[in-house]
Amino acid sequence: MSSTSIALPPSLKRGLATWLGTRLRARLALVAAAATLLVGWVGLVLTHNPTRLVVPERVALHDTLTKQPAAAMLASVHWQRVQVTPIDSHYEGLWFYRGPRVVATVTVGYHGHVVIRDATNLTKEKYEYGSVIANDVRVLGVLCIVFVLMSAVWPLWRLRNLDVLALASLTLSAAFYNRGMLTRMELVTYPALSYLGIRCAWWALRSPRPSPVSTPLYDRVASGWSEAQRVRMLRFVALATAVAVAVVGLSSLNVIDVGYAAMEGATSILHGALPYGHIPDVLHGDTYPIASYLLYVPFAWLSPVHGVWDDADITLAVAVAAALFVAGGLWRTTGRRAAIVWLTFPPLLVTITTGTTDVALAAILLTAVMLWPRPGWGLTAASSAAWFKLVPLAIMPLLLARLRGRALAHALAAAAITSVIMLVALVALGGFDAPIRMLGAMSFQFTRGSQRSLWTLIGSVPIQQLAEAATVALIVGAVIRIRRDPALAEDRARIAAVAAAVLIGLQISANYWNYSYLVWAFPFLALSLLADDRAGAPPAVEVSRSPRMS
Repeated sequence: MSSTSIALPPSLKRGLATWLGTRLRARLALVAAAATLLVGWVGLVLTHNPTRLVVPERVALHDTLTKQPAAAMLASVHWQRVQVTPIDSHYEGLWFYRGPRVVATVTVGYHGHVVIRDATNLTKEKYEYGSVIANDVRVLGVLCIVFVLMSAVWPLWRLRNLDVLALASLTLSAAFYNRGMLTRMELVTYPALSYLGIRCAWWALRSPRPSPVSTPLYDRVASGWSEAQRVRMLRFVALATAVAVAVVGLSSLNVIDVGYAAMEGATSILHGALPYGHIPDVLHGDTYPIASYLLYVPFAWLSPVHGVWDDADITLAVAVAAALFVAGGLWRTTGRRAAIVWLTFPPLLVTITTGTTDVALAAILLTAVMLWPRPGWGLTAASSAAWFKLVPLAIMPLLLARLRGRALAHALAAAAITSVIMLVALVALGGFDAPIRMLGAMSFQFTRGSQRSLWTLIGSVPIQQLAEAATVALIVGAVIRIRRDPALAEDRARIAAVAAAVLIGLQISANYWNYSYLVWAFPFLALSLLADDRAGAPPAVEVSRSPRMS
């Protein structure tokens, strides 16, 4: 038996190696992203360790149905099925459904014996967050109409309008949530978020190309008016929506636990105590980085909060101020219609009326983008955002990737100085183990379980891990692409789109989702997808400006 080998000439081997090397270098970002996706997905699946129930489901259900007052409450709601999800290593939640609606929730813990922490009858209490006015379907409907009018284009058969439709559909997330229909909320939310994440990444990272000309829908509807009349109407609508946001936001009576936690933590700081471990009446109210509490220290000085029986309405003023700040920033960088689109995005108004910290985070993130021409100050804002909530840490590589030389050194120094200040504040309040205590409290965000997640509905492995790996792969690929593509590196709108895709990816892959998280990404969407009147390709490169919405 014989064998024959084919010997390639040395010149051909060199040619093939050169060709292969050239192709790999040209597609380095794609290759790195694909490798990250594959390795990350496999690694996450293999290392996945789900949080286990602290009390077996059968035992938890038995105690809930036999111990008062939970037993009497559950007997009155006529529930049909129950789902149990772990909250942490000490507590788990029992969710009682009648049909598609959650009618009761019970939190069960174990401290040497089974403890029922709380039991809530949702047939007698509103499930919705925030103001009754903000959650009114008529108000949400009017906001949707104005939102579409200000963000859509003509002709209607444009991809831009699909973007607008996806964003508008997220209003249904709030509507379904308010009725306790969590499964329907998830079935509406995750497809829309997936589309928007993919669309942002594609819009930003593909090669710019011409697209069909389109006209803002508002200009089409108001075509009989003069330009001066259209501008006056835009100013009037912007002012009217700003006033409406302020009035509805400040009049809300429903500050949620996140607002109380921020104020209680800030009050603890005023008394020289570290927030971690000092917010007992809000379950895991200490799960945020230290800046989430430092920001509210001046407001806690004016109106201290020691528990849920105190008044935390000052958080509403913070949320309103942050929303108006974002509106002003979008008006300045992108135009009047962008400000109106932000103020009429229906989930925003509901979020403001909860007193949560999410609107303040949006304001900090927008500040980082507005400081685009000054990388040092921009990274200071981005670092502050990462110390406010952990999520912005994922977009910092995108902001750093475009910098080189002295600009990169200044930006890194700014980020380091911000972090040192936060660490000094931690040590001053709680000693040298304070950073460890903060990280321990924050770890809850990575282990929590909830009915407010697609992964609870369909199971985590292996799809959730794929979403997590895809988000990391996007960051890796985008950083390499930004470093190698000067046109992309200097285009604020396209990098804003990548940042929006990353933030959306993090929301999709998380164990818990709420519509208030949408406001993190919305300023980036307004600066990119919704700012391009051509509704197709990314805009021409501009070093210090983004395309404007007239």
